[in-house]
Amino acid sequence: MKDKPSKRIHKRTLLFGSGLILWFAVLILRLVQLQIIEHPKYKKRVLNQKQNESIITPERGTIYDRSGTILARSIPATSIALRPKEGETQEILFKKVNKLRSALALDSKDIRRIQSQIKRDAGFIWLKRKVNPQTVERIQDLAISGIAYEKELQRFYPQKNLVSHIVGRVNIDGVGQSGIERSYNTVLGGKQGRRLNFRDARMRNFEFEILERPIPGMDIYLSIDETIQYFALRALEKARKKTNANWGTVIVSHPATGEILAMANVPGFDSNDKNVKAARADNNKAIHHTFDPGSTFKIVTATAALESDLFRMTETFDCSLGYRQLGAARIWDHKKLGSLSFSEIFIHSSNVGVTYIADRLEKESIYQTIRDYGFGQKTGIDLPAEYKGIFHPPADWYKYTHNYLSVGYEINVTAVQMLQALNIVANRGRLVPLRMVKDIPQAPEALPQSEMGSRRIFPEHIMDRLASILEQVVFEGTGTQAQVPGYAVAGKTGTAQKLDPVTKTYSHKAHMASFIGFIPSDNPLLSLVVVVDDPQGIYYGGDVAAPIFKEIVEHSLRYLQADSRRKDLLPLLTADTRRQDP
Repeated sequence: MKDKPSKRIHKRTLLFGSGLILWFAVLILRLVQLQIIEHPKYKKRVLNQKQNESIITPERGTIYDRSGTILARSIPATSIALRPKEGETQEILFKKVNKLRSALALDSKDIRRIQSQIKRDAGFIWLKRKVNPQTVERIQDLAISGIAYEKELQRFYPQKNLVSHIVGRVNIDGVGQSGIERSYNTVLGGKQGRRLNFRDARMRNFEFEILERPIPGMDIYLSIDETIQYFALRALEKARKKTNANWGTVIVSHPATGEILAMANVPGFDSNDKNVKAARADNNKAIHHTFDPGSTFKIVTATAALESDLFRMTETFDCSLGYRQLGAARIWDHKKLGSLSFSEIFIHSSNVGVTYIADRLEKESIYQTIRDYGFGQKTGIDLPAEYKGIFHPPADWYKYTHNYLSVGYEINVTAVQMLQALNIVANRGRLVPLRMVKDIPQAPEALPQSEMGSRRIFPEHIMDRLASILEQVVFEGTGTQAQVPGYAVAGKTGTAQKLDPVTKTYSHKAHMASFIGFIPSDNPLLSLVVVVDDPQGIYYGGDVAAPIFKEIVEHSLRYLQADSRRKDLLPLLTADTRRQDP
């Protein structure tokens, strides 16, 4: 009887011992799992709670005009983020976001993005980037745990809409999206750094260690002159309102250097307005919009004719009908002009006369002259996404294509291409590449290096004769409203019918008014292209665009003569006494 209890005790002892051994085995296995197998995982989790690595955004370079006026700079900003704590449920985080929705003006798109990140268990969630100080105070007053206030930099444009299409914009991360901000993003952006942040139990950063120092972006000086830009924008906006036009663009340059002094577009936008749609903000009409140039393109036909040596200046052409039948279509003059000499055809802008001249030119000669001026190709100006226009080779021409090309139809050009062509005449046959950036002090090697370079395109004597004709255009022809007292102006007016997108024919109601010109004509200081889309009422280039040229030039000349800072930049101007305008 005594053996039975002893056996039971022995069995219990074995069972207890086995359980104890098993418990120790499980404990050891768990310790192995935690400290060896899953050690990296839990170490990472702990470290993520106490420290994290972040990017240090370098300060973006400042953009100046040619005299040092700030056009774009970076300023401090605060961004609001959510750092979920260990153990917080999605419901708790959703409630926090809802409390912040009104104060941060979060829209439905923001809410969907934030909720998606919460569901993915993200450890850091942006709520609103780069908010104003008042918003920061409102959020702090709510005293919600887990909210992080991150110091960032945001882009500020002191000139607002003055140079918006030139300077462009950056996205929320400070990456250039258009304009100079985009084309020189690498130069302006610098190089990111890295740092290790240490956090306390309440997830607040209390110390950090620099792992890699950021390299600040470099400053850029544009060739733009803020004052001339103002003159151009003001004159263009006034004309647009007066004529109820769709849009307008003006480019002002210094022909000898190819430097762009102004590039204005209307309507414009405030570069600081984050609600402006990208399609509007990124569309620079000077380089992104193509159009039929109309009569301003006659400088190309005149050049081809002068180079051919087939015409005498005094040779006359009968333009008395006022129109010419070209197959099933007619080409018209703006009025009956009678019998005109070679020069008078261009001075009075006779479409009929120019088509007669084109008939005597070889098609290949017309084509090559158009190519030599740079049409159908990008100018290479240092702005992003430049359009090259539309121009077809002779193999694609039909019977009367050369006639229509001679008067500026069946070709699409940009305003900046017209400026390049005009500058070739102003520089007496030399092509000088256009440029927007004047200097990058810290990296001169980053300045644009045009593939074409400065080179001769046409003989000087041909361009002298063409410039003389263009002087007469302003003195007595269609461009008299571009006259500037005391100076000889060379220019050409343009009035083109717009293509109706529905009927695919040229409209008699919608027009493109333009003027191209340079002053003084013998030693050009300023060259301008003015384009106004679909002005209502009076629509001729000589009536709409030429007065814009005159206003900009008059103000700019007075400014350049009066401002001592410009003396080392542009030559001192003196009145041209060879001719006084009536």
